[in-house]
Amino acid sequence: MAAGATPTSGGAPQTQKVSEIVAGFRPTRCFRAESKETSVTSLDFDDSGELAIVARDDDTLQIYNCKEGKHAKELKSQKYGVHLARFTHHAQSIIYASTKVDDGIRYLSTHDNSYIRYFKGHTDTVTCLALNPSNDTFVSCSQDNTVRLWSLNSPNTQGMLKLHAPWLAAYDPSASVIAIASPPTQTILLYDVRNFDKPPFATFDLHEMEQQYTPGAQQRSITSGLRYPSNRKTIYDRNLGRSKNAELSRAAFAYLFVEMITYAQRKVTGVADLEKRLNSQGYPLGLKLLDLLSARSPVAGALTANLNPTRPTRVLALLQFITTTLWKHLFNRPADALERSAQAATDYMITDNAPLVVEYVSTPREMSSLNVAAFVAGVVEGVCDGAGFPTKGVTAHWVDDGAGNAGQAAGPPDGEVGGTREMWPSKTIFLIKFDERVIEREEILEPPK
Repeated sequence: MAAGATPTSGGAPQTQKVSEIVAGFRPTRCFRAESKETSVTSLDFDDSGELAIVARDDDTLQIYNCKEGKHAKELKSQKYGVHLARFTHHAQSIIYASTKVDDGIRYLSTHDNSYIRYFKGHTDTVTCLALNPSNDTFVSCSQDNTVRLWSLNSPNTQGMLKLHAPWLAAYDPSASVIAIASPPTQTILLYDVRNFDKPPFATFDLHEMEQQYTPGAQQRSITSGLRYPSNRKTIYDRNLGRSKNAELSRAAFAYLFVEMITYAQRKVTGVADLEKRLNSQGYPLGLKLLDLLSARSPVAGALTANLNPTRPTRVLALLQFITTTLWKHLFNRPADALERSAQAATDYMITDNAPLVVEYVSTPREMSSLNVAAFVAGVVEGVCDGAGFPTKGVTAHWVDDGAGNAGQAAGPPDGEVGGTREMWPSKTIFLIKFDERVIEREEILEPPK
């Protein structure tokens, strides 16, 4: 008889909701840290359920015996830090992610507190560790935009996927499927473990599923706290086309963007880390804008005879779409310049003399190299990747004034100089580094001379 089932007079079990059963649970033992400022960052049970391990932000691991209700052991990792502690299939060994020194994963014997193996490869914070339920392999996710497959028996990566913001992963109970979730893009990808290097066999859009399956989600999506403007229509009821009398609030945009920066600043390790997070926030917007603008507007050099809009097939057509259609939609004007690098055939540069996103941000002296236009760079990267022109990254750079004073940041590879900083103090160049395959395809599509 299943737990929570009670027999009826007819002999058939009566089922109960899990929520009703859990509501009857009561805590039997409570363990507290010595300091109120100490927080638990992860929790895991061994296969038998007898032991539980807790990772804390004071760089310690705490092991508890759930059967006896006792604290069993404390392990310290002051040098490397601890996060995402997970039991292996052996109750006396664990893996966990480092928070100091590097972004490695450490395999530790809890019996004698000695390291068995290090797993190195990630170059940014590890966000998830998931152990295979049937063998000694595990998967890790990181903010370096990679998902790696490991074996406890080898320090080398067994497989790797490069995705945008793959922060969560899990195996199904049969260990034949790996699910990878990307919160910024609101997608879940399903991969066959035996064909880990192949494209996902299923993709789920969480935004659409929330609207369809979450009670009240559709109602919430159309309910707004916005005040009614002069024409008594909310933003949702207005025509999508912009007119001369369109009501746009820069103050609302400035407030929202500053809040986004504040959110991205939490627990960053430096300017580069903050710019990477801003880029991640802009990336999903680029993917959605590509679909929206491709449907609304013809793309130069990419139309059929019957004028059905399609996505660009050439690099120049894509870049013209970005510097005109995309820029006008976002900033109500085209970009100021588009150039190809003389040093690398894969590099292109878009110049914006006065990026709108920079106007409302004041950075402290110690962060003077920060360029918040990294958010716009993420939008551009999303458009490029979504259109089938993969990049190695899109970055935002201040323009060097010739004396190295472009916000104390390095200029683009070609090094524009000449005191432009005085006329355009926030002048920014967006450096697009296309994958070599894009340029190879471009050469193949080039008509014969």
